[in-house]
Amino acid sequence: MIDDSTGLFKIKASVDNGDALPTGSTTKLSVISDRADNVLTIPVDAVYYSGGDAYVYTYDNGTVHYVPVEVGLYDSKKAQILSGINASDEVITTWSSELYEGSQVQKADPNAAADTQAADASAETSADAQSADNAESTEASGEETSGN
Repeated sequence: MIDDSTGLFKIKASVDNGDALPTGSTTKLSVISDRADNVLTIPVDAVYYSGGDAYVYTYDNGTVHYVPVEVGLYDSKKAQILSGINASDEVITTWSSELYEGSQVQKADPNAAADTQAADASAETSADAQSADNAESTEASGEETSGN
């Protein structure tokens, strides 16, 4: 249950080498409430909202497209995309006031610093990646005080 005075959950947990912790130690805990493996993910900062509806900007041969998407699980770094784009779409990951449907842009040279960069969403789901991306939803985060 939630502590009304702090808004945090009180929990009990086992910790390896817990006897080494001083009484009254404070710790942070994140709880993964759901997980999806081998899904299309993009940086969470590449997803924008208007009136509660999610959308992304994609790059197609020099033209920007506004694409509504359905977001699934997300955390502070990545968002699962359920529909709207696929792994071959190039999602623009850096916002600019110049982004709007039909605007003309150029991809940034990957070896040079630039304000606008396009990232290939297929890289997020590539089988060649060292590990499969996972989407997670962190439902609760709080502080816990432990005592002996």
